Amino acid sequence: MAMSESGPGVPESGAPQFQGGMYAPEPGAPQFQGATYAPEPGVPQFQSPSPALPDYSGPGAPPTSHRIGDLKIVLSDPEKRSEGINPHIVYMVKSLLRGAQTSSVPRRYSDFVWLSDTLADDIAGAIVPPLPEKAVVGRFTPEFVEARRRSLEKFLNRIVAHEELAEAAVLQTFLNEANLAYAKGNRQAANAQPHSPSYMLPSTTAQGLKALWGNTVANLRTTMREAAMRQGSEPKSGPDIQFDELTAYVSNLEEKLLSCLKSTTVIVRRNRELANGLFEFGLSFTLLGQTETGSLSQSLTRMGHTADELSVMSAEQADKEQATFEARLAEYTALVAGAKNALAKRVEKRTAMEAAKAELEVRRAAHSKLLGSGKVNEARGAEEKMQRAQEAVERTQAVLNQCEARLLREIHRFKEDKATDLRRIVNHYIKLQCEHSKRLEHAWSTLLEEEEAAQPPPVVSHLPPPPPAMQQQHQVDEFSAAASDGLVGV
Repeated sequence: MAMSESGPGVPESGAPQFQGGMYAPEPGAPQFQGATYAPEPGVPQFQSPSPALPDYSGPGAPPTSHRIGDLKIVLSDPEKRSEGINPHIVYMVKSLLRGAQTSSVPRRYSDFVWLSDTLADDIAGAIVPPLPEKAVVGRFTPEFVEARRRSLEKFLNRIVAHEELAEAAVLQTFLNEANLAYAKGNRQAANAQPHSPSYMLPSTTAQGLKALWGNTVANLRTTMREAAMRQGSEPKSGPDIQFDELTAYVSNLEEKLLSCLKSTTVIVRRNRELANGLFEFGLSFTLLGQTETGSLSQSLTRMGHTADELSVMSAEQADKEQATFEARLAEYTALVAGAKNALAKRVEKRTAMEAAKAELEVRRAAHSKLLGSGKVNEARGAEEKMQRAQEAVERTQAVLNQCEARLLREIHRFKEDKATDLRRIVNHYIKLQCEHSKRLEHAWSTLLEEEEAAQPPPVVSHLPPPPPAMQQQHQVDEFSAAASDGLVGV
């Protein structure tokens, strides 16, 4: 597939185009309506794998597409709590709709991790904003707690600004459910229920369970074998090639960003070391000035004080570089990792679709074998299983189509945002360096002006001239010295 100049994975003219950040499918392709997938005619309807969640309505209604931008999330009141021997920090998550608070619920870091993982599962192909990394040491210091509070708040506000993530039922549960542990348990129980494949036996007797286990293992082995054979023999399709190129693009971008982040970390660390060195430098000159007197003491002391000021400037500069450049690059590196996870979800959905196809081939072969053997009754049961396998193929194919269309939208928007954000980050860093250089130049120039103003005038000698006899003797000495050097002819 031909790629455009904007990067791999973006179709050229004639391919599906992006309009305002939204993916416009080709004519005849399945359409998307909001966050709901509208299957093609003839494709059986299926329920979302996610269990039903509470329907929040009334004054604290969840955000809809026309409310995106009106909802703001604020994290406040961090509090250290303990559950047995497991201390943790709890934040109050407050939802503000057009400035009015609609809910306030306590949440800990693991709740945010659950939200992130669930969003990635429920809305496959979406790039979920990154979470701050988990820490083991120093996680209860005021500085760390405040930094994490800001990062978690940014995480949630990015989610509510996303047109699909903002409408996710799990987000509404997170923002509104007072007893989140209960909601988690209900969801986990619903996901743990078997989907009852058609070949499982309904009997609960020992013999039935044994047969159930045997059939499950046999079919699983057959499915895996068939999927492996199909994967090795079938050539890659156009979408496969396109997403392989996107994966290579994202991996290469991650590698380059990590390299930039590593270099930036070194620069920030060296600036902090420079600040410490200037402090020691200034202290040394100040102490040296105390051992002298007069104008020399004043000059040495001024030198020490200027170095101390430069030490403070360098420390402030290192803090600014860390907050506005290093931290932003780290965020973007984590966002690229989120893009890789979204691409991995597409692989997961494709694997599920291929497994469903392999299972369908197994069912067809079993049905044909029974028909050939004249086992009509058994063939009738096998036909029902084959039909269910066919429905599973159509269902997984629809999920894959939805995931791929969403992923193309996400990658396209990611590229556009990246171009704008990275340019802004770099320009801010350049301005930061210019301002710092001006401050350094001003400090050194001021010191130089002070030194020149304090420079004592040259000493003029007022001694009388030597007597004539001494002048004549001085001339004789000069003549003798010149003669000895051969400069005067004899």
